[in-house]
Amino acid sequence: MTRVVITGMGAVTPLGSSVAEFVTGLRQQRVGFRPISTFDPSATGVSLAGEAADFDPLIRLRKKRFETNGPFLTVCCLFSPRSF
Repeated sequence: MTRVVITGMGAVTPLGSSVAEFVTGLRQQRVGFRPISTFDPSATGVSLAGEAADFDPLIRLRKKRFETNGPFLTVCCLFSPRSF
């Protein structure tokens, strides 16, 4: 039998940017998909997405670093150390 120890939890989802907000959204049966707001999706043929709109990377990262990296690399840099 393999044992697993959970040392912490985190969530950045369309329902909220914390575990508590995420669980509350699930219990209220909210839908996280909404019209795309971070870019013009007309060229993709897709109009709905599960964007984490409430997530503010500037809480943990300097503004210059965010502007240099862009949103996708910023999320990777912030959360990849937490996956270990």
